[in-house]
Amino acid sequence: MDALTAARLAEASYQAEPTFRFGPVCRMWVSEVEDGVALVFPGTRPDHPGDDFADLDVGPLSVEPDKLVHAGFWREGQMAFPTVVRLARQKPIHLIGHSLGAGAVGAVATMCATAGVPVASVWGFGCPRTAVGRWQAAMLAAAGIPVRLLRNGGDLVTRLPMHVDNAALPGALRHLAHAVLPFVGDWDVYGVEAQISGSRSDPLNLRDHAIGAYVAALEAKFNADSTRHFGGLL
Repeated sequence: MDALTAARLAEASYQAEPTFRFGPVCRMWVSEVEDGVALVFPGTRPDHPGDDFADLDVGPLSVEPDKLVHAGFWREGQMAFPTVVRLARQKPIHLIGHSLGAGAVGAVATMCATAGVPVASVWGFGCPRTAVGRWQAAMLAAAGIPVRLLRNGGDLVTRLPMHVDNAALPGALRHLAHAVLPFVGDWDVYGVEAQISGSRSDPLNLRDHAIGAYVAALEAKFNADSTRHFGGLL
C-alpha cells in the first residue's frame, strides 16, 4: 500500500456504496487490495448534519485514567470495531480514512492495539486532532502499527481542535481545562504528520482539505519522484 493508492481509495469511498453502516454517521467501505483488504472510512458529508455533530462532539472522553480522546471519533470507532476484528481474522487489514473518517480510523487502530489485533497499515488524510497528549501515537508505535498521517497545504482541519501545550498541568487540572474549553488544549494526533505539499506556514484554509486535493498533490509527488517513497515516509 502506498500513499497515492490509499488516497484514491479514500476518494472512491465517498461515491461507493458503504459495505457496512454503523449508526447514522459511521460508514465503512471494504475494498480488496493486493496484500489484503482496505477498510475505508469517508469523512463528513455536507448534507448530513449528524456528521457535523460527530465532528463537534469533542468531549473529551476519558477512555482510561489520564487518556482523553475526541468523543465523536471514538464513538464512531467503537461501533465499527467488532466488524473490523472479524475482518482482520480473514485477511491483513489496511485502515484508511479522510477527515472524520481519519479520526474514526485512529480510534479503531487504538482499539486494535489494545486488543492485539494486527493492522498492516493506517492512513489518515486531513486528520483532525484526536487525543489529548501523545499517548495514542505512543501506543500505536509500541504495537508496531505503521501509521501515516498526511497534511496537504494549509489544511485547516488538521489544526483542530486547537493545540495549546498544557502538558505540565497536573492531571486533574488538565481535565478541568478541557471541560471548560474543550476545543483548546494539548490536543494531538495518533502519529507523525507528513506535509505532502506547500508548508506549515501556508494560510490555513478548507480548500486544501478536500480529498481530491490530497489525490492531486500526491499525483504530483509521484510524477516528480520515480522512487515512489518520498524519503521513506510515504
